[in-house]
Amino acid sequence: MTEQRSASRHPQPGYEPRDVSPRLPLYTAIAVLTLLAVLLGGIALAFHFREGTRLSTRVAAFFSLPLADPHAARLQASPDDDLQRMRALGSADLNRYGWVDRDAGVVHIPIEEAMTLYIKRAPGTDDDHSEAQP
Repeated sequence: MTEQRSASRHPQPGYEPRDVSPRLPLYTAIAVLTLLAVLLGGIALAFHFREGTRLSTRVAAFFSLPLADPHAARLQASPDDDLQRMRALGSADLNRYGWVDRDAGVVHIPIEEAMTLYIKRAPGTDDDHSEAQP
């Protein structure tokens, strides 16, 4: 009688009682496709709203560089020169004064001066400790 009770408490499964529900992969596929559609739609909207705005001077200057032959393959013949030219355009923007939006009164200043001003204006900093100690 004791053996009968223990056998009924812990039955030995001979098979899996149920397979994976086919709904789970279906719902996962629908969720992934919906997420993909939302992301692609968001990217399309971003490009649509960005279409009327002008590019920054740095980006516009880099992409307006003349090509020797527009129908030729677009390979980098001299990547070192291209990199130097891109860095020169970038450092020119980082080290000069200029208007971002003249009507709104927004300007950009050299990066070193911006970092100094940020340190001075940051809450919880003292003017005596403006330079970091190693």
